Amino acid sequence: MARPLTARSAFDGETLAGTFKAPAGTTAVVLKLADGAKTATARATANADGTWTATLDPSALAGFHGPARWIAYATTPTGTEAFATGDIYFRSLISPYRAVVAAVEQAIQNYGNNPNKSISVGDLSITYKDYADLLSILAYWKQRVRADEAGMEAKTGGVQFLKVRF
Repeated sequence: MARPLTARSAFDGETLAGTFKAPAGTTAVVLKLADGAKTATARATANADGTWTATLDPSALAGFHGPARWIAYATTPTGTEAFATGDIYFRSLISPYRAVVAAVEQAIQNYGNNPNKSISVGDLSITYKDYADLLSILAYWKQRVRADEAGMEAKTGGVQFLKVRF
């Protein structure tokens, strides 16, 4: 099943589709999607009820990342006009936090052999005190991966607890 163009976000590899009510006398409908660096075009097909359906398959959407804008154009006897527009955000299907989870899992496996008690992934540096810290760090980053891949925003603000050891 295709994700509707009216959705707020889409993942890499999904098909997007939209059904539009075009102006009277429309002979063709073209859907254009652009993100500033890349564009994709799809011709819509007429439905029996007078609407038009356009579908963009994953191969046409390859390379789209971040915000994109779509516009539906109708060809009428008087010319071409835009009659529907919208925004959509393309998200990576694989969370970038998966690399952190993999590094923490590796640190758990090699717990006894890491005298520095630290993990580095790109610009991120994590220092841990003991095995229990590693397990809680792993749980935290797994939660971030699940939230990211489910399309949820990370929570900001609110109450935060800080565990201090002396």
